[in-house]
Amino acid sequence: MNVATRLYHKANKSKNKIYRFFVRQFLSLFFNCDVPFNKNIASTVGFHHNMRGMVISLACSIGENCEIYHHVTIGAGPGGYPKIGNNVLIYTGAVIVGGITVGDGA
Repeated sequence: MNVATRLYHKANKSKNKIYRFFVRQFLSLFFNCDVPFNKNIASTVGFHHNMRGMVISLACSIGENCEIYHHVTIGAGPGGYPKIGNNVLIYTGAVIVGGITVGDGA
């Protein structure tokens, strides 16, 4: 697991708002990503290439053991927010928008 992923998951579990704020700013500044701390993102999600260019919406949910590569967008659209199942692999440049469900193992 890379440094940005470990830092994100550690801050996501933390209750310290100041620590979370600085981690989010650090990730945004140095890795150009916008990934909010979200209880619906499993702690086993792997963010590859240090989360470069990644944008994930606050209300989406991501299951266990997912692997997400750089320059991926997961966000709101017609019908709501995406739900991503367990053991899903999302490659570079993917855009998942709207109220869709990506099933387990996709």
